Amino acid sequence: LTWEAEDRGDYYIFKVMFEPPPVDRNYYTGNGVVSYDTNYDHLAWTELDTNGKLLHHGRIPLYLDGKTTGQATKIIEAAAIGVVGIAREAKKPLVGEKLDTGDSKSSLTYGSKKRNYKLTRFAYAKIDQSIESRARKEGVGVIRKNAAYTSVIGKMKYMRVLGVSIHTAASLVIGRRGLGLKEKVPALYRNLIPEKNLNRHHWSHWRFLHRHLKQCKVHSFNNVQLTGTPFEDMKVCKAVFQTA
Repeated sequence: LTWEAEDRGDYYIFKVMFEPPPVDRNYYTGNGVVSYDTNYDHLAWTELDTNGKLLHHGRIPLYLDGKTTGQATKIIEAAAIGVVGIAREAKKPLVGEKLDTGDSKSSLTYGSKKRNYKLTRFAYAKIDQSIESRARKEGVGVIRKNAAYTSVIGKMKYMRVLGVSIHTAASLVIGRRGLGLKEKVPALYRNLIPEKNLNRHHWSHWRFLHRHLKQCKVHSFNNVQLTGTPFEDMKVCKAVFQTA
């Protein structure tokens, strides 16, 4: 405890200040995790079991357009309280993307143009700091993972199957990554990967698919009625999704 007395002439003010004891943080992933994906207007969160199966999901608004720095800070702090509270109630750690302090979110290849324009470096860093600060107070562990290709994987592997948004699917993927799970390319797209790349890290497979299919609209991956038969080649695959 620290005491301070202020002499105000006609009266004194006595202040008592203390540092709260450190709270043990829960990093145990044996029961699953709660993960989140940061977007320009919301946090998409998912709760997963220990096998990476989706249990619950939702979104927390982040309406920062036209807000002052003070207003934006309050909105971000409220969002942090919300997502950390979900993890605390579930008794699971949080998994989020690793912050690149040397550059803004907009430089990452898996973000949309709209998101890149709206989500400033200040906002993204503030979101990250607010979640970390709140999680420390609540005893919630925060696990940071490289979020490369999470949107691509979510779009092509989980969005249609689970009937969720691309942002929820990306949150699912970052959560699964926090559980140490790998994301193999589904059989539907496996023929598209060049044979010389098959023995490389699975991220290189997703990088290849992203490079060749990034012009296909997100909604096309939901609208196309797929038969389950693997695509013969990239030309056929592009024709299917670009005409959807």
